[in-house]
Amino acid sequence: MSRRAALETLVACAFLALALLVTAPMLRNMRRWGVHDWAQFNAYYGVPRQAIVEYGELPGWNPYYYGGNVQWGHPHDPTLSPLFVPVLIFGEVVGSKISLILVLAAGMYCMWLLAREFSISRPGCFFAATVWGLNGWHAYHFAVGHCSHWTSLFQPLAVLFFLRARHKPAWAAAAGAVIAGMYLSGGPYPFVFASILLAVLSLFLAGAENSLRPLKAMSLSLLFAAGFSMVKLLSTLEYMFLAIGSEPDFSGTPLWVVWRALFDARMPMRPGYEGLPWGRWEYAAFIGYLPAALFLVGAAARRAAAWPWVATAAVFFVASLGSVSPVDFFALFTVLPGLSGMHVFFRFIMHVIMVVSLVGAMGIDFIRERLRQTSIASAALPVAGLLAALAAGNLVWMYYNRPVPLYSLVSFIPAGLITDKAPEEAAELLEGHASLRPGAAPYVPVTYPQTLIVYRAFLEGERLGWGYDVSYLPRAALMPEDPGYRGEVFFLDPSSPGTLEMEATLSRYSVTYSSESDGVVVLNQNYHPGWRVSGAAEQVKNVRGLVTAGVPAGSGRLIFTYAPTSRVAGAVVTLATILAAVWVSRRPEDRPAGKPRRRRGKAGKKTSRRH
Repeated sequence: MSRRAALETLVACAFLALALLVTAPMLRNMRRWGVHDWAQFNAYYGVPRQAIVEYGELPGWNPYYYGGNVQWGHPHDPTLSPLFVPVLIFGEVVGSKISLILVLAAGMYCMWLLAREFSISRPGCFFAATVWGLNGWHAYHFAVGHCSHWTSLFQPLAVLFFLRARHKPAWAAAAGAVIAGMYLSGGPYPFVFASILLAVLSLFLAGAENSLRPLKAMSLSLLFAAGFSMVKLLSTLEYMFLAIGSEPDFSGTPLWVVWRALFDARMPMRPGYEGLPWGRWEYAAFIGYLPAALFLVGAAARRAAAWPWVATAAVFFVASLGSVSPVDFFALFTVLPGLSGMHVFFRFIMHVIMVVSLVGAMGIDFIRERLRQTSIASAALPVAGLLAALAAGNLVWMYYNRPVPLYSLVSFIPAGLITDKAPEEAAELLEGHASLRPGAAPYVPVTYPQTLIVYRAFLEGERLGWGYDVSYLPRAALMPEDPGYRGEVFFLDPSSPGTLEMEATLSRYSVTYSSESDGVVVLNQNYHPGWRVSGAAEQVKNVRGLVTAGVPAGSGRLIFTYAPTSRVAGAVVTLATILAAVWVSRRPEDRPAGKPRRRRGKAGKKTSRRH
């Protein structure tokens, strides 16, 4: 192993150790459920795992909620993600926690790589990586189970590949693959937000370079991202067209809330926040005063290199204010088709923190260079390392400087308590716990009872006529408690003589019928154009919002299968995109006029490099 490879391995291990340090309280009870949305995402991950492990089929349909809803194509479906592998192996409760640790470590390493691209010193790179990975925005969202946000940690890697794509288009395919991976991992927010980040950054870089190369690189990167994602994204677009969505978010974030979010390390975990529509975890983004000060130093000292990044941060800072800002970018964004379900504009502060991390690292290098020019030059490296260590230590302190450490919330709820008692009763018991009363200092919201009910329904194989989601298909299916319920499969005409028997997986329903006359068999699942049937006289029809198929008199067998055409069509587009990426990767590097080709010395090292 070369010295460089050994160093990079050591760096990656250091970030893994940091990730284990801040998540240590979670490791003590890996099989416990987490607060707030963890139970909901356990259900999101448990359904596709059940389809693969128990039924040996490709995830497609989720029969447990709203009378039946899509699984393949649901924005939070993680089936195609490498991060889903731990869930397949260890189950959704333990596997998702393992994925969280891996993502946290990998996200810090991604920022390390981006900082190294700017020839920033190792102390500066460490500073950038830890401020990016350990800040309060990621910490609070993960603590309350917003698993759909965890791939936002990979945004620096997408930015790195986009920057390289200005000179070699093949890197655009790599940037697109990273962004597509965010969506395939069940992260609609990271996918959309990363796309907006590249669009805004490319505009300022184009101005700084007086070139269209950044815009071309951005367009190609997003084109690849869409193409790689299409195996799932096409089904999502079909679903969004049919689904009932939530109302757009038009609220605002006062400046004092932003200030406290960035600099209050002890933001309490409470559901209400000074009249704002979301819990306080949505307004937590602690970085501390030191990173902010170093950002100002870097922005002033490295004006030529930093201004496109500072301008990008300014745009997203304004966007994070929502309706309080002079221009409500988020309101303009959420009225776009299919995006109205996105909410909490303050989430754009994540892009500001990424820029603070990178430009702050430039600030550390500037201080180091100035010290080298003084009589205490030997102190330059130790001072730079101390600044990076102080910033990282302050963030680690944030995780533990509270009565209830942040990541203890991820393993807070004993699973046996929930499965042995009614969810409502269990929620009351937990809320009655001394440390969880709203008036207590260490108070944390345990969860919404709905999330417990949703996950318990999955565990016990029960169907619900409702769910806990921002979008869902219109419900026509009846539950046993509903008036007029006639079973999970029945003849449309109640007077039709005959018998029906059914065997089912999640996406396949085999119905054996015997009828004395022509009739219509009804499957008690919500209709979606993706339903198919074999053994019937005609294709599936939508009757009163349910899945139906006509049958002739006599005996036979129907097999209803959820297999949307959009999945196949999307897979074809994704395959074509992969082939296009291979073709683009064989093209030569696109260098600006007058730029010499990189030369290598005898040891194979680059002798010149453009940053």
